[in-house]
Amino acid sequence: MKKILISSISLLLVLGLITGCGCNKKEKIDNKTTIKEDGKAKTDTKVEEVLFSNIKLNYEGGITALEADMINNANKTKNFKVKIKLINDKNQEVKIFEQIVENLETNKKQILTTGIVGDYSYIKKVEFEIVEEY
Repeated sequence: MKKILISSISLLLVLGLITGCGCNKKEKIDNKTTIKEDGKAKTDTKVEEVLFSNIKLNYEGGITALEADMINNANKTKNFKVKIKLINDKNQEVKIFEQIVENLETNKKQILTTGIVGDYSYIKKVEFEIVEEY
């Protein structure tokens, strides 16, 4: 009986090590996110101390709307200019523009919304870069 118990525990430990212990591995968050076929991002994007999440692209009536939730993880209110790059499936930048963000308070969600003339619903990646703080 003792041998069966030790064998069972050993088997569970070995299986746990082989399968990664059942641990959830955190994805690396960087300043790019991949857009799925439904126009929503697969991952969140962190730039400096600002987290961009729930990123969506939606084309309607000649305008592509880009929307993203922003959360400021710094210990002060932030005012900044963000450069946004739209990247196609060939990893080419097809559109670059800037947006001003004002009064992004610490740990409070604010929604970034901008419209781009034209159909950019085919975009596969969106990259954010904070280029200037005020």
